[in-house]
Amino acid sequence: DLSGCRFWQRTRRNASVTAQERFIASWRRYLDAVIVQAERRTCAHTCTIDEYLAARLDDAGGESCMAFMAICLGVDIPHAVMEHPTLVAINGYLSSLIGLGNVSLPPCVGWRNSPHTSDFYPTGPLLL
Repeated sequence: DLSGCRFWQRTRRNASVTAQERFIASWRRYLDAVIVQAERRTCAHTCTIDEYLAARLDDAGGESCMAFMAICLGVDIPHAVMEHPTLVAINGYLSSLIGLGNVSLPPCVGWRNSPHTSDFYPTGPLLL
């Protein structure tokens, strides 16, 4: 329940009911996915590739970020629009990109500062 959270009390003043519902539902999915991730780590469960990718769709938090961005921009998009198959697909693709791009690298992969730029780049074996 977010009702006692100061962040939510300030945020909901500017949010439409549909934006609030969308954020709360996506935030719940995010929290549930993080709990599953923690449970898997606790019992040293090694995910299959399919399990890992499915979990990353929710535990990367992309959907919650997109819902929060709509609140910040003051956009009131009806559920019927957001549930259109095309937008559902686009949101799925965005969540996949966020999830795949926000992956913790294994310990055998390090990061080095490029001598020519301020960019960091991976070193070591990369398995994709």
